[in-house]
Amino acid sequence: MSRGVESERKERRHDEKRSERKRTREEEPEEPKRTKAEGERRQEEPKPQRDRVSDRREREQPPVNTRTTEPAAETRPRTARPTTAERPAIRPPGPRPPLGGRGRMGGRGMMGRGFGGRGPVQVPRKEINRQEVCPLLLRVFVSSGEHHKVEQFSNKAAELVDDEVQIYTWKDATLLELTQLIQRVKPFAKERNAQLHFNLVAPNKGKFVHRHIGTVRAETSRRSEDDRKTLQDTKFEIGDYLDVAVMP
Repeated sequence: MSRGVESERKERRHDEKRSERKRTREEEPEEPKRTKAEGERRQEEPKPQRDRVSDRREREQPPVNTRTTEPAAETRPRTARPTTAERPAIRPPGPRPPLGGRGRMGGRGMMGRGFGGRGPVQVPRKEINRQEVCPLLLRVFVSSGEHHKVEQFSNKAAELVDDEVQIYTWKDATLLELTQLIQRVKPFAKERNAQLHFNLVAPNKGKFVHRHIGTVRAETSRRSEDDRKTLQDTKFEIGDYLDVAVMP
């Protein structure tokens, strides 16, 4: 009995759905059917022709921006790039400065330690507390009239023992401070109009190389910028020598 009842219910549901579909079809308005004559008439109707003058005016008018309803900017023609002769000069007129040469602190030797010919190299100074930092031994060789030869510094400068002055100092010692210490030992460095020419002698690739680092005058009234130059400004390293020539 239960199966027969279920089958009847299913048939009723199908009948209801069919009846609903028929109702929706009847309620929808039917589209008017076009006759064959109306279709031929539409095909025979000529299309409206536009005036050429109006088309040209519409092309010449600038395009309208739909967002802001403002006329867009007119496209400008690209101009030719200026030639090298027409371009403005970046550098001021005149001779160019030299790229190399002997700078105030530079020479032609010892690469990598400020011995190049590119001018002065500024090294940041380090503050040294002399109360806490142990001093270093600086070997200074002083001669009158001219500098020593570089070959004489080989074998730990054994040939220059008579001209050697050993000074215990720090890397922040200035050339003027070293001059005053040298004058205590070498009396000819106190003479009037005397000039002390300092050379730094350092090893490089198995041989010694020297370069000029500054000049100090013996007279206290005549001072220069080299007086305030320190050893660390000259890129001095522990083990290097100082060769000083006292010239009139």
